[in-house]
Parts: sequence; C-alpha cells; structure tokens
Amino acid sequence: MRFDVAVIGGGPAGSSAALFLARHGARVALIDGRAQSDFSAGESLSSMARSLFARLGLETLLVPHFTASGGLSAWGGPDPLPASAVISPYGGGWHLDRRKFDADFLAFASDSGAKVMKDARYLKPIQTGLRNTLRVEVNGEFIDVVADYIVDASGRRACYSVAHGARRNVTDKLIAVWGVASSTCLDKDDFTMIDACEDGWYYSARISDRLRVFAIFGDGDLLDLRSLRTEIGFRQRISLSTVLRQKYTQNAYALVQGPKMSNASSGYMTPPIGDNWISVGDAALSVDPLSAEGILFAVVSGHNAATTLLEIENGNGNSAFMYADFVRQHLEEYRSKRRAYYRLETRWRDSAFWERRQLGNSSS
Repeated sequence: MRFDVAVIGGGPAGSSAALFLARHGARVALIDGRAQSDFSAGESLSSMARSLFARLGLETLLVPHFTASGGLSAWGGPDPLPASAVISPYGGGWHLDRRKFDADFLAFASDSGAKVMKDARYLKPIQTGLRNTLRVEVNGEFIDVVADYIVDASGRRACYSVAHGARRNVTDKLIAVWGVASSTCLDKDDFTMIDACEDGWYYSARISDRLRVFAIFGDGDLLDLRSLRTEIGFRQRISLSTVLRQKYTQNAYALVQGPKMSNASSGYMTPPIGDNWISVGDAALSVDPLSAEGILFAVVSGHNAATTLLEIENGNGNSAFMYADFVRQHLEEYRSKRRAYYRLETRWRDSAFWERRQLGNSSS
C-alpha cells in the first residue's frame, strides 16, 4: 500500500496531522492501534483551545463535551479555593469524553480523505528497497505500508523517532494512578478538582453526569504503587484528600474501571524532526497534566507538522528548522510555567517530590 504520508498513532496529534495533510490533497494512512473500548486518560482541555479550534475549523469537536466553569484547588495552602473561569479571557475549558473526542477526530480525518486503519498495530520498519516501509498487523494479517514521510504520533514511547536515532529526554518520573468511578446520583459539579499533598497531587474531573475520574499524581519511585494499584488501596488514598473525599462519598462513587497506572512524565525529543520523519504530540513534547495543555499541543503540533511536510515537499528547506524551533519554544514556555506553578506550594520543603520540582532538577 503506497501513500505520501503514514501516521503512526490515532490520538489527537495523529488525527490532526492526518486531517490537515489530507485536506491539502496528500494520500495519508493513519495507523490506529488503540483498543476503542478503553477509556483514554487525559480528559482536560485548556480554555485556550477555544480560539485555536475555531481557527482550524474543529470547533464542532467540542460541542458534545462538558465545559468546566472553573476549578477547586487546594494548592499553596490547606483550604480549597474556587477559581472561576469567568475571569479567564478564554472562558472555561472542557472535560472531555476521550473515547468520543478521539473517535470524532478520527472521523474528521477519514472524512477529509485519510485512510484510517483501525485495530492496526505498527510492528517495525522493514528493509524493502522502497522508501519508508512499515510492517503493520491488521486482524492477524501483515501489511506493508510504504510512504514518503512518516509522522510519529505514537505518544511518549515515540517508537519510530527513537528507532531512527532520535532521543527522548525524560525530565521527571511523574505517573498517574487513576480510576473511573460511577455514581448512583447525578453529578452536576463541573469544577476541576486539584489537591496538593506531600508526595504529589490529587485530581478529579467529571466526564458525564454519573462518571468521574479520580487520580493521584506522583513520582513512580516515591509512591506506594503496590497499594495504589489495588481498589482498596486506591480508595483509601483518595479518602486522604479533603477535596476529593467529599465528592467521592457524597455522590456514592464506586470504581468501574481501574485503578490503572499511566506514564505522565514530561519529556522532549531531540531532534523532533529527521530524514523523512517528524514527531508530534507527546512523541515530540510531553507535558505535566497539571497544565491541561497536552491535547492542545497535540492538535497544534499535528497541524504544524502537516504544514512542515507540505512545505518540504514544495522545496522549502527552512521548514524543518522552523518546526524544531516551534517545539523548542513550546518547551521553554512550558518549563517556565511549570516551575512557577510548583513553586507556589511551599508546605513540604523536605519532600523529595516538591524539592525536585522547586529546585528545577531536570533529572528527576
């Protein structure tokens, strides 16, 4: 199967790149190997997405999802304080149903002309004498996909970029232990909930009238993962959070999925673009979920990667340097904001988790 571009990964970054490439006439294969029945972590979307999605013609993707009217945060002190989105020039952000969001985004890409290969597992690049040949497994059948360019949207593992000499620089050990809980009564509270603790921070957000995500974020070498990955241990840990405990008990929440563990580390790819390949989303730059900017960067980087490849094809030799500079600028801005926000919390100066972030230890 021959294409102009093959995209590895069917998340927002991959769908974004595939959609904009296909809109400009490129023959695109999107290799989506995710289990469609699984809940996808990463459901918060910054309010800054409002103008971006409108400019890119993607605003209808957000219509089915809950708008967050603000946040409830115990950060820098023990008392939870509300932060209304009314004071933000962008308005409220969103709590996304990621399964629907990702499926709708894939449909957008397909409707624009990309060939979406669902339940397709990228195995490895192979040597055939042809340019950029990928071995893909679809329902037990092996298919060779040949493309002039590869977009690596495979997430933090960045499988194609790393295999072709790029290096993923991991700057912390953050992980998320999370679960999806169901309530017997309606939950109309659309605030994002955050509660700092000695070894990390708690998080909760509503994804439907009766479903809510509960999570604890911390460094993998500091958390008691053996306990947290059990239902009892996870529930006991959530009960230690003043902010989350009240919501969990008042609405009689019970876990229906999880607890599960996800990599939430920050990191960046050097270089983010190479000979006939380009990395996007988490493969290029992964950010702390506290920023709620992971999906935003995924969409922007997918669009910019598509523009870069089209310009390279048209003979613009500076496009690769411009894309690398785009990723570098986002990395610098992200580091500055992340450091400033973590330094607002000063209650646990002797805690390894907080010391690593407040001293800017990039090896943690």
